[in-house]
Amino acid sequence: PWPPSGGSSGGHPMRVAVDARQAFRPHRRGMGKSLVDLYRTLAARRPGWDVVFYHQVPADVPELAGLPNLRAVRLDVPGADRFDLWEQVLFPAAAVRADVVHAPANTGPLLTAAPLVVTVHDLIPLDFGPHTEASRRWGARVRAAAHRAKHVLTPSGYSRGRIVAALGVPAAKVTVPGWGPRPGLGRVDDPVAIDRAAARFGLAPREPYLFGFG
Repeated sequence: PWPPSGGSSGGHPMRVAVDARQAFRPHRRGMGKSLVDLYRTLAARRPGWDVVFYHQVPADVPELAGLPNLRAVRLDVPGADRFDLWEQVLFPAAAVRADVVHAPANTGPLLTAAPLVVTVHDLIPLDFGPHTEASRRWGARVRAAAHRAKHVLTPSGYSRGRIVAALGVPAAKVTVPGWGPRPGLGRVDDPVAIDRAAARFGLAPREPYLFGFG
């Protein structure tokens, strides 16, 4: 959905508007962490792009320092959390001059001036509580954003299948780019470091354990 090397079709720098509220949460979780890692990499590899992180609450994101083509802009007005006002009005209005609008947290604005790319991480609320009112409302918002989007990104083949089956999104419209490891992650072979990490979870040195991920 994006050109591979820099400028837009209009000749100016590629402008990407991002709903970055997850990156500015006081206690950043998975979506916010992956968002920061993604755009740190893109900003460094695409210096001709102009990336704007729109957010609502004041917070410091030191990982974004030193990237001249990535800037943060705070948007907020009284009542912005009511009726999805921030997502549906403030954000798309601020992004009116963008070439691409990225909604990275499952839902997104229904009307944008530029093509919309939505990241749908999973459909867990629909899988585990499909009949609750909250899940139905959430699912309707995700479905609307996915159908409105020019393209949908998701981190796994399983989620891609669920998006196609449960939301009715055409398979050709959904891409699995694959999430890379966070910076600083790597194999640890130092036995002292391994024992120290195990001790944090109440494990004795070399004690067998079962690790559940998911």
